[in-house]
Amino acid sequence: MELVRRYSNRADLQEVPEQARLRAFARNKPLDEPLGGSVRGREPLVVRDRLSEEDVQEISWRFRAGTPKHVLATEFKISISSIKLLLRTQ
Repeated sequence: MELVRRYSNRADLQEVPEQARLRAFARNKPLDEPLGGSVRGREPLVVRDRLSEEDVQEISWRFRAGTPKHVLATEFKISISSIKLLLRTQ
């Protein structure tokens, strides 16, 4: 944190580490121990953990049938980059 403070004039970069330090302190956990959960604290980070195999097959089939990636991403509530990753690994 001190390193960020010394080499950055941007206050927004200093806030993030400070907030993490305060959360860790509030939970009485050591600073090097993770706070738990996924990065965003909501969903698993692996796309295939959030979709069934049938969903993955449907995404693949509908893309090949002409459905745009952004429409699929909206319908399945995942990012466009996740759609691209799924299609690449099919």
